[in-house]
Amino acid sequence: MIRNAIAGAVAVLGVLAGDATAQPATAPVGDGNTFIPMRRAEADAISAARGRVQRDGPTLSLQAEQRTVVFRDVDDRDAEGFITECERRPDHCPTFIFRQYDQSHHGFIVAVSYSEGRETIWIDDVTGAETEIGGEPHFSPNGTRFVVVEAWDCCNSFDGVRLWSAVGPRPEWEQAGSFKNNRAYFNFRRWLDNDRVELGTEIEIMPANSAAYSTQRFLTILSRMRGAWTIERQTDP
Repeated sequence: MIRNAIAGAVAVLGVLAGDATAQPATAPVGDGNTFIPMRRAEADAISAARGRVQRDGPTLSLQAEQRTVVFRDVDDRDAEGFITECERRPDHCPTFIFRQYDQSHHGFIVAVSYSEGRETIWIDDVTGAETEIGGEPHFSPNGTRFVVVEAWDCCNSFDGVRLWSAVGPRPEWEQAGSFKNNRAYFNFRRWLDNDRVELGTEIEIMPANSAAYSTQRFLTILSRMRGAWTIERQTDP
């Protein structure tokens, strides 16, 4: 099913510019600097968690009902801030940043930065079970699902659009609503309603008889009709 969904996305996005040829794009977002404002905002996020999250130097502790979940940063940098041994470490020097406690959905959200790559973890506030969800969750108006949209062209990090169900005790990946295309990068704009998500999309193209690349930006809509999710181009933003 997921292969059919991806193939559909490729078919839609492969006919963007007439006889122009779509090329693999350079990701417009997604570098280590995104973690700088996250780190600065962490103290406020911890305060909003009302005692269930603590930071003690490199140690981040989250208090689920059944156990305490502990993450510990590994900072392997030299005096000038350059990474030294991380590429040779099996854990690739993770840095954990607390993002938020979503009490209504019973989940803590933690961003993880590695020497190369990143991920986002959902931790159940009852059992402490961990689910890697791919990026920041954006919830539908009724709160029954969320979408993750990431443009990260590196190091096995998630890149694409992924829908999750949020009605059970922990997030469940909806494979039929997940799309990836190595010719396009998506960014989340908004939920239009409970069955439609508006996305910004960017591709690089090479027009016919030209050696110069150009960038196209436009809107796409991820929508559900009769239980099936599709992704279609809309208008230029």
